[in-house]
Amino acid sequence: MSPAIHVENLSKKYRINAPQSASPSWWRRLGDVAATPIRGIRQGAALGLVEDFWALRDVSFSVQPGDVMAIIGQNGAGKSTLLKILTRVTLPTAGRAVVRGNVGSMLEVGTGFNPELSGRDNIYLNGSMLGMRRSEIKRKFDEIVAFSEMEQFLDTPVKRYSSGMKVRLGFAVASHLDLQVMLIDEVLAVGDATFRRKSLDKMHQLALEGRTVLFVSHNMPAIQSMCQNALWLEQGRVRMSGPVSDVVIEYLGSTVTDDNERFWPDVKSAPGNEQVRLRRIAIEPADDSRFDQIHRDTPLDITVEYWQTSGADMLDVTLQLIYAPNTIAFATSAGRRLPEGTREEGLHRAQCRIPANLLNDGPYSVKVMIAQDRTHVIYEHSEQMSFHVHDLAVRRGAYFGKRPGVVQPQLDWNVEYLPDKR
Repeated sequence: MSPAIHVENLSKKYRINAPQSASPSWWRRLGDVAATPIRGIRQGAALGLVEDFWALRDVSFSVQPGDVMAIIGQNGAGKSTLLKILTRVTLPTAGRAVVRGNVGSMLEVGTGFNPELSGRDNIYLNGSMLGMRRSEIKRKFDEIVAFSEMEQFLDTPVKRYSSGMKVRLGFAVASHLDLQVMLIDEVLAVGDATFRRKSLDKMHQLALEGRTVLFVSHNMPAIQSMCQNALWLEQGRVRMSGPVSDVVIEYLGSTVTDDNERFWPDVKSAPGNEQVRLRRIAIEPADDSRFDQIHRDTPLDITVEYWQTSGADMLDVTLQLIYAPNTIAFATSAGRRLPEGTREEGLHRAQCRIPANLLNDGPYSVKVMIAQDRTHVIYEHSEQMSFHVHDLAVRRGAYFGKRPGVVQPQLDWNVEYLPDKR
């Protein structure tokens, strides 16, 4: 089966202004260029006033019909440029891109809308631009309007729409027409949470119907829930491609900066409420190893120091260890550990140890919550502590690739020879 999207050695070059110092010689050189308008651009290039910028460089991948692929990467990685080439908004400098079937795209808020026309007229206009016949648009008109939830503003000029309203109408049109391929940039981030969830559900439905979707987003949970594969772009090049879970974990791991300790010395300004105030949260090695990297064989102590500011029952520290974007590896609670008769108000320390050779290679974060009576959470710290576990065995090539799973415990095995008594 031929791929719905096939990209081969795709490159895109732009000419941009080169950074220059504002020295007198710079102004004189700029004046020389302005004084010769016929050859100004050529002289500007010769004087170093412009330079080549490769937004994409040798990008290759394929998407099969019915697949939903994510394009991820930091801002400026080349994601939007790639979609603009696929929709023929701009031409590549080198390489080729083939898209088979009718294509619908949402690259920017309100793409294809005439601001002077009403929402009703723009449904027909946008559908026609996507290659649909008027009879087809008319047949699906009521369904499009119902999905967008824009009945009240259907005859209002689009120039009076908010960004979120334009996204609603644009996505409703593109997702209800008979398109084989949909290209969606980060525009869904503009809509409200309810409509985003509704749109993601619609994209799931399109994929089940055999449509091909290329989805650019920074929303990692959404990407993991609906995409089979992912392409990671970095500075215009393909950094990694493959199953979405593998690519997302590696991407998040590259962007995680270890945030191992927080300290608030003043109880009055420390985070918390009238019952509890945090003093310190720390993730520390339980041995004498240096803390420049955390390895699988490093036991970790997670320490939470807090002031209990009321005389209520003893508070309970609960930790959630979260793997990658949104997977809870496990949760653990301290419980009531102080001896009977211990004063409950004042400064306390709760500490738990994660044994060595338990966590898998990858990014983790720690969520801290304080509960009362082990059932009622009275405070949840909004900022999570983050760290990355490194597996030296992976780096030495002891086995091929990364082992799956949130944890990678080192278990005891017994292998023996059993004589065949047949």
